[in-house]
Amino acid sequence: MILGEHQILGQVRDAQSRAQEAETLGPLTHRLWSAALHTGKRARAETDIGMGAVSIAQAAVSLAERVLGDLRGRRVLLIGAGDTCRLAARHVADRRPAHLWVANRTAGRAAALAEAFGGDAIGLEDIDAVLPLADAVVSATRAPGFVVTGDMVRRAAAGRTDRPLVLVDIAVPRDIDPAAGAVEHASLFSIDAVHTLVDRSLAHRLREIPRVEAIVDEECARFMAWFRGQGAAAVVRALVECFERVREDEVRRNLKHFHPEEEACIDRMTKAMVNRMLRPPITQLTSGSLSPSVEAERLGLLRELFALEPTGRSSGVGRGPS
Repeated sequence: MILGEHQILGQVRDAQSRAQEAETLGPLTHRLWSAALHTGKRARAETDIGMGAVSIAQAAVSLAERVLGDLRGRRVLLIGAGDTCRLAARHVADRRPAHLWVANRTAGRAAALAEAFGGDAIGLEDIDAVLPLADAVVSATRAPGFVVTGDMVRRAAAGRTDRPLVLVDIAVPRDIDPAAGAVEHASLFSIDAVHTLVDRSLAHRLREIPRVEAIVDEECARFMAWFRGQGAAAVVRALVECFERVREDEVRRNLKHFHPEEEACIDRMTKAMVNRMLRPPITQLTSGSLSPSVEAERLGLLRELFALEPTGRSSGVGRGPS
């Protein structure tokens, strides 16, 4: 639902690992999933499809980082326990803060969210006591009035000459008194600032879509070339076995009067000759460079000319989607 969301790639990787553990990933799907993961990594490494914050929660955390530089080792207070705060908690936890508090009117919800991300739960009545300890505050409740007042912020910011207090209010209606923005050593960002950042980041990601699609097209062509090459595998095996049977029959028939050393030399020589003769057609058939119609025509012709039968050792790749 979010363009360029990095968690999707991780979910695909986890699903592939679980399928491997359950032994439900065949040769075709293993190659396909690996190609998809490689494509996703290329898209994120070679384009800006994942740059910037495009969710409200992520943008709120990014705005706090604009002032503080990094949330690693910082103390963060989340006010609220809804979906937005849960997403914000995930983004904060990824930064490895020194401490995380979750304040909510319902103690059970605060405790559940805090436990999920290694934090501590507090009640709304405890915010005034915790606020002086916090470096960043993200608030998203449905309270009818201000949860954080201007006086609370003034008390929390007192004496903070070298430690700014960042407040990000993503609640509608507002959770934090706008007067807090005028307090020295405190920075207040409203939901409007968050939306501005989201819109700017989304516009930037949208401009990256053609570059990502070019990578996807390139990787799809590479996968389909491999896939078509695998379709020729059974015919190639049958062709090799056909030539090898003829070679072995002729070698056995004509080596009766040779010494063992000479027999070994002739065996190696004839095997090398067969390999050299077969290498060009095999390379062409398995390269994936032929169009599907041309490839099918040539494979059919090979089967007919050499009376090839299936070898019975197909891995399942190339027989159609699985």
